[in-house]
Amino acid sequence: MGLEIPLTVDDWLKTTDTIDPMHNTAVVNAVLSRAMARALNNQKISVEDIANHINKLSELNVRINLFKNTDTSPAATKKLGDNAADAKNIIDLLLKEGVKVDAQIVTDVNAGKQPSVTNDTISGWGLAINGITEKLNNTTQQESLRLQTFTNRYTQAGENSTSVQQKDGQSKGTIISNYRGSGG
Repeated sequence: MGLEIPLTVDDWLKTTDTIDPMHNTAVVNAVLSRAMARALNNQKISVEDIANHINKLSELNVRINLFKNTDTSPAATKKLGDNAADAKNIIDLLLKEGVKVDAQIVTDVNAGKQPSVTNDTISGWGLAINGITEKLNNTTQQESLRLQTFTNRYTQAGENSTSVQQKDGQSKGTIISNYRGSGG
């Protein structure tokens, strides 16, 4: 659900020829509110994208750990993937994330083979994924702070616009009332 945009730029351009400073201030605040709404929506999408990326990394980590050998010795090996195509998919995902994969394993999966991997290799991939996830978590915190800042600025711009319009109406009401009172 998107945020409501109070005023279009076209509307603003049509109304800026007035000499009423209160009105112009309200219009500027409304346009600022619109810009902040767009920034807020974009920031929200950015935070959601990072969260989705973290979830995919977590799923990949769980997936590769399924292929650890039950023999706990570091040199114990087990076939990676349920089949050669699954192994290639796993390696492609690791490479896409920037995880370093042994050249022989890459060669094997590209040749349609299902390579054997050691527990140490899988643990190393898991550590690399955790490092990427940690960086993304830090980025999420920064982006969430930006999201909060945009939310506050959006709210403030809308409140400023409304406040200026109310004050403008009160001022005009007072002037009209004083004018009527002095004519009698």
